[in-house]
Amino acid sequence: MELMPTLTINLTTWYLDSGCSRHMTGNKSFFETLVMEDGGFVTFGDGSKKNVIWKGNISIPGLPSLPNALYVDGLQANLISISHLSDEGLSVMFGKVDCSILKENGQVLLKGKRSSDNCYCLESNLISCNLSTSEQIEVWHQRLGHMNYRDLKVLDRLNVVRGLPKFGKKVEGVCGPCQQGKQTKSVHKKGKYLSTKEPLELIHMDLMGPIQTESLGGRRYILVVVDDFSRFTWTYFLREKSEAFEKFKMLCVKIQNEKTSHIKSIKKIRSDHGKEFENAKFENFCNSLGISHEFSAPRTP
Repeated sequence: MELMPTLTINLTTWYLDSGCSRHMTGNKSFFETLVMEDGGFVTFGDGSKKNVIWKGNISIPGLPSLPNALYVDGLQANLISISHLSDEGLSVMFGKVDCSILKENGQVLLKGKRSSDNCYCLESNLISCNLSTSEQIEVWHQRLGHMNYRDLKVLDRLNVVRGLPKFGKKVEGVCGPCQQGKQTKSVHKKGKYLSTKEPLELIHMDLMGPIQTESLGGRRYILVVVDDFSRFTWTYFLREKSEAFEKFKMLCVKIQNEKTSHIKSIKKIRSDHGKEFENAKFENFCNSLGISHEFSAPRTP
């Protein structure tokens, strides 16, 4: 038996061939069952020959049932024999741009198309796609990347998306993933009164850095110390985080030397749990001066 010249095609394309005596393919994955077949050989259009190795049944979406199809080693085209379709009670009707496979009662079983090289073929992946018929707006809200419902109704009203169904009524409630994705941190309300009654009763400290661009002096960190009562701020620029303790120690000495009769020493300091503050040096120094060291909760001002 002879074949049409070998074609380079997509693996899901099947050609309807009136000159092909049997269904045949070179892709073993199409077969449901396979048995050894000593079926001789197949002659290609260039005169080369390939052996028929296996025989089996093919049943995949988008194609009619193909019993006793041949597996031909090296065959690059998937071929459907029209004569074998006729033996199975099917008929093929060819048109200008497409073709139809009909049952005995005239009902259309499958439709194919005419390719650019003037061959009629079937695409097995065209019918294997699942068609969505859900009209629930919540389902389409999720499929379209959680698009807001207002824009979904605009798409429905203007009919700008092909295949989009008419939506039903929206169920009351809020989309859970949307709510989680749009949540932000709660804002801490500004206090109406001060928790302290005099300067140096509570000192806040924090360290910022490392900064990507160093200063002219090579500083990459900034230590900020704020008095809770007066909001007076001390700022120190540091080369390394380890310098934070020495700067705080120097600040305490300055305050001790500059204090007057109405300004006392530092009572409490408050910082985060950064290791530049939470270490043995800070603890021993604060204990020696009677300073209480408090730590703030994570992600609080």
